[in-house]
Amino acid sequence: MLLYHYTTSGFLPRIDENGLQPHVPDPEYLTQGQPVVWLTTELEQPAWLLLNPATGDPVCIQVTLDPNSKRLAHYATWFQKKSLFSSTGEVFTGEDLLKYLSPGQLAAWYVYFGNVRRNRLVLPDYTIVD
Repeated sequence: MLLYHYTTSGFLPRIDENGLQPHVPDPEYLTQGQPVVWLTTELEQPAWLLLNPATGDPVCIQVTLDPNSKRLAHYATWFQKKSLFSSTGEVFTGEDLLKYLSPGQLAAWYVYFGNVRRNRLVLPDYTIVD
């Protein structure tokens, strides 16, 4: 399965050496505190990437994964089954939260629960600048 991971050029040397490392997003409730690698089927750059220019120019990494991998999950399908807690202790479900988003907003997004090895990636060319 061909997917894409968006990041900024400042992270490319580390990705080139270690592959894509999972991390816990902010806010943590997006993955219930579980570290993930965010992936998408969309080739269009997400708007949020433009909000962090300090780490370099936006880049797209091609990722090839087995679509049947137990570590790969369609984000909206996985998330809607989860129970979440608000800062006030209120319990709600991922399905409740997804109601506030447009139907297609998360259709293209996947999460990978683990490290994506370097041999699964096609990185854009980059130059290390001291």
